[in-house]
Amino acid sequence: MAFTIVERDGKARLMPIDTHSIQALWPPIRDQVHPSAVLATDELPAYNAIGRMYAGHIRVNHSTDEFARDDERSGLRAQVNTAESVHAMFKRAIVGVWHQISSKHMGRYLHEVEFLWNHRGSFEGRLGKLFGSSAEPLPLKELFA
Repeated sequence: MAFTIVERDGKARLMPIDTHSIQALWPPIRDQVHPSAVLATDELPAYNAIGRMYAGHIRVNHSTDEFARDDERSGLRAQVNTAESVHAMFKRAIVGVWHQISSKHMGRYLHEVEFLWNHRGSFEGRLGKLFGSSAEPLPLKELFA
């Protein structure tokens, strides 16, 4: 499973998780999201307790075909379309580039999508960062073992 934290009109952070439990979701949210933020989530019950630890929490209920609405209390637009766009990019890469993925290397796939999303506005900058990185090739034994 993949978990995405994304700031509207900002950067994304993707990571593999085992479950959608509070115990799995709380550490990355705590580490990545400032307490003064307003969380925008779907109706997953685990988000209710986490949302109480932030300045605000707005939700959309996809199971009732609600995908966006104006939140009267906060005055903000409740939607998770930005995170869904990141997920769509990931799914498109599976279909069009990788064709299949392994759970062993899920973090690598997610990191690539995160990099592409966070540098989507600058082709030249993306190339410079890509070729300027010092990542070592993954040994074949580690890839398949």
